[in-house]
Amino acid sequence: MSAGWWRRNALALAALVVLIPVGVWAFDTIEFGSVRNAQRDVPADSGTLVGDWKFEVPEITSIDPEEIGAPSGSDPVVVRVRVAPGQDAIQCSVPVLIDPETGREWWPNYSLDWTRDDDELGFCPSATDDGGSAVPFDLSGLVLLPGDAPDRLLVAITSSRDTDAVATDVRFDVTR
Repeated sequence: MSAGWWRRNALALAALVVLIPVGVWAFDTIEFGSVRNAQRDVPADSGTLVGDWKFEVPEITSIDPEEIGAPSGSDPVVVRVRVAPGQDAIQCSVPVLIDPETGREWWPNYSLDWTRDDDELGFCPSATDDGGSAVPFDLSGLVLLPGDAPDRLLVAITSSRDTDAVATDVRFDVTR
């Protein structure tokens, strides 16, 4: 390219230098800005309440990779959070593991040969029709961690009461 080309296109190139970062910022704000959840950090060895539902300290249990057909070098774990339902109507999601240092996230894997016990659920059940609550249950998921995953992790569960306008990511500090 000759110097003449750069001079002829200087205005367009300057506009790109400004518009590309502004476009990325605008897309992030418009697409994701309104759906970011508030965070509630729960200290290690502590449970918490969402409405009147009690979420106990999460447990992370390793599983033999060969038993469930996981790839070699991986560390399959089952994440369980014991939940004691209350009267409030709430919603909550599967437990997700997060590396607190890097922000890497690992979601439950449904393609491996692992079955849940009858009392283990991936999402919080609705309150019963008569206004009572469900029986206590385990909110659980099988997560396939890489071999280099740290021992200290965050267990995140997105939850909200039906009366709240915004969901909250409840993040438990757990060491496996």
